[in-house]
Amino acid sequence: MYIYVVQRGKIDIKFNCLIYKSNTNMITNRDLLANKNKYSVAELTASVAELDTLLLVTTQILDERFCAEYILDVRIDSGDEDSYKFTEAYILRRQPHLDRKLFFELCKIQYENYC
Repeated sequence: MYIYVVQRGKIDIKFNCLIYKSNTNMITNRDLLANKNKYSVAELTASVAELDTLLLVTTQILDERFCAEYILDVRIDSGDEDSYKFTEAYILRRQPHLDRKLFFELCKIQYENYC
């Protein structure tokens, strides 16, 4: 990127530089551990791709939609060693405030073949 400086009607190129914009609002796994139950669902949603699912479900208060969309793993037989953890029963144990009926309804909407 070039930065242009205008002086008395003439344009001079002062220097060029690369500007790197980092998102300082991204939540990290370290943040989850240090700040239990601190982050809103909106904040967590913005950073969900970078966060460990186990830390999310064990350190933060989540809502039914977030759990159905990002936490529940319907591929229990996927071979992933952590996939067994994120069943409905596990999520409801870790997030006891969730409305069971609403959670199951959202799971059905999220996953077509969900029972």
